[in-house]
Amino acid sequence: MTTGERNDVLVIGNAALDAIEFSHRYLKIKRVELTNAPKHFDNAKAIIVADAPGKFLLIKDCYSDVFLKAEDHGLAQVVLVHSNEDLRQVDALRKINYPNSTSKIFLVNKTWKAAQFVACHPFSPKVGNATIDPPSITISDDVKLLLRRAFSDCDYIFLKKISGGKASMAVYCVYARLPQSIAGPRPLPFFVKIAEPSVIEEEKKKYHDYAENYIPFNLRPNLNHDRCVRTSTCAALVGNFVNDAIPLRQCLRLGQGIGALFSLFETSLKGFRLQPFAPGQGRRDDILPGFVKDRIRASEIAADVVDRAKRLGLLRAPAELEDGLCQKAEKIPCLIGPCHGDLHSGNVMVRGGDAILIDFSSAGDGPLTADPAALEVSLIFGTDEEDKADTFDEWRMFTDHIYEGNVQSLRPPALSESKPGPYSWLRRSIRELRHILLGCEAGELEAKLILAAYLMRYARLGLEDLTNPSLEPLALDKHAYALVVAERIVAGLPDDIILKGSS
Repeated sequence: MTTGERNDVLVIGNAALDAIEFSHRYLKIKRVELTNAPKHFDNAKAIIVADAPGKFLLIKDCYSDVFLKAEDHGLAQVVLVHSNEDLRQVDALRKINYPNSTSKIFLVNKTWKAAQFVACHPFSPKVGNATIDPPSITISDDVKLLLRRAFSDCDYIFLKKISGGKASMAVYCVYARLPQSIAGPRPLPFFVKIAEPSVIEEEKKKYHDYAENYIPFNLRPNLNHDRCVRTSTCAALVGNFVNDAIPLRQCLRLGQGIGALFSLFETSLKGFRLQPFAPGQGRRDDILPGFVKDRIRASEIAADVVDRAKRLGLLRAPAELEDGLCQKAEKIPCLIGPCHGDLHSGNVMVRGGDAILIDFSSAGDGPLTADPAALEVSLIFGTDEEDKADTFDEWRMFTDHIYEGNVQSLRPPALSESKPGPYSWLRRSIRELRHILLGCEAGELEAKLILAAYLMRYARLGLEDLTNPSLEPLALDKHAYALVVAERIVAGLPDDIILKGSS
């Protein structure tokens, strides 16, 4: 992505400042008025307000208006003050009235610091003039501005809305036209995730910390950092769209996912799953209670889900189940390493024999058993458009077979079955996942605790995005039944027994 040079530094106010510090850094001072400053944003890298000593009205006006607009256009915002007392006053004003401001405050006699801050301000594309289609998609003016900055080198973009993460405002597949590209005007599609600036910044950090050096580059989306822009209200995470791939659940249902689960854990997630065995690492006994509690958060499980679960056989309150699991988790040693953190079937795409991971916003450290448990719960208790609204009883019989009685063991289901049924694909998938669990070198107690925690987490989460409203009661019943199965696991928790078998 290339745009024109932006090296103007817009200055509002009459205070003198050392222009040489800026020119040494290839920046050009340009004096402007408060009212016309936005007209100069396209060629500017920063905006500075520098008024007389002890004067704050102009600074207040900048914070309430032009600084917000400057952030929308990617400009650095700077306040120059004349004394430490003035600095304290402005800092208090910013913290109280504009706590999310990205502005910086410097003393006039240290203008070089302000100049260096501006020079180091990240590249930020100006607002382009791309036509945004289709007209049927309703987006705010802020999002339009954000997209025209992210794709400032494009004259046309077409948005296709796709399912997003729990913290995103929207996620799009974007088809763009690059009229000036020497390779041609039609690049492969991008994905764009729109969310609050803090959410996007955190996810970018997760990509850097967890994905870039640990997940093979061809088995994850790659971010386009130049297009990851922000305004004062929202930000965009932009990368290459995983093209010609289908969601894991759809692939398994079609019988085309043979080996996809092993590929996911043995290849795509290999970099994560090696870390607990690195020299100096080992089992830790201080992680499990906090991890379990953070996943469950029983107080956040909706009352209608709990009521439905009671009608389906739940006997104890979720808070009681949570307390029991946390107590059992005390002092249980387990292998800790990076995990995806939200490994539901929609976050795994399959292309050929490759399992491609998306959405690293929840990545962090956790037990080696966490990702297999999250995926098992997602596959069994999830609902998709291929399901039928009247199949809960049939699904329940299958689920009760997988989680028999008080769930005495998490052994893989048998290879054979008396006759194929509508959930044969799911049975094969759980068998493959349970064999992966055998290779986690985990105790049976740890594995059950983690599985129960993810079952209760699933009950807490909102329903899937379903285009067919008639499927919502089925999905709600499945979310509620996850609590019933979690209670079974709690009721039958054994002493710590090492899982038999190996990968």
